[in-house]
Amino acid sequence: MRVGLRLIAAGLALLAACPGEAARAMQPIDTQILIDQLNTARSDPHSYGNQLQQYRAWFHGDLLRYPTLDYDIETEEGVAVVDETISWLGRQAPLGRIEPSALLAKAAAAHLADQARTGRQGHAGADGSSPGERVRRLGGGTYVAEIISYLSRSATIPAGTLISTGSPGGAGYSRNPQVFLRDGSTVTVSIEGIGSLTTHCRVV
Repeated sequence: MRVGLRLIAAGLALLAACPGEAARAMQPIDTQILIDQLNTARSDPHSYGNQLQQYRAWFHGDLLRYPTLDYDIETEEGVAVVDETISWLGRQAPLGRIEPSALLAKAAAAHLADQARTGRQGHAGADGSSPGERVRRLGGGTYVAEIISYLSRSATIPAGTLISTGSPGGAGYSRNPQVFLRDGSTVTVSIEGIGSLTTHCRVV
């Protein structure tokens, strides 16, 4: 069984699973389990990092060997990503709790249904809508203030800082057929009222 371990999101629930919950952890993650684990990590990141030391001991090279499973899990990153997470958690200050958002869940469910129907991938909907646009259709806001507030807890944000929050609509990997940069490609990004930035791609 091969999986890629990417921590700091759904992986936090997997990492915190005790041996008796290992089998359940390999199934689709329940929303409340994920939120509980995120809040545990947010409220006491140092202790959470210490708990991951037990998880670290279950690695044998790139193989993850849960005590209660009768098979190994081959990972892409191995133990290095666990060490990185433990180190990162040790440098973090406690944060407040997060709560489920019925509005965001509804917007996400609509996007999932759209992708199931069309076979599309990525953040953009079949109608070109962004996550923010889908939330606004349901009566939500843009969540810009929340993003700025969250980032400013761990870094100083000078005036004029550009915050990139994800892939724009039309990203090449989500097109059909897919489109990727190659030697000689030119990429231009623009912000109305500010200007444009052009990058020329070269293979070196």
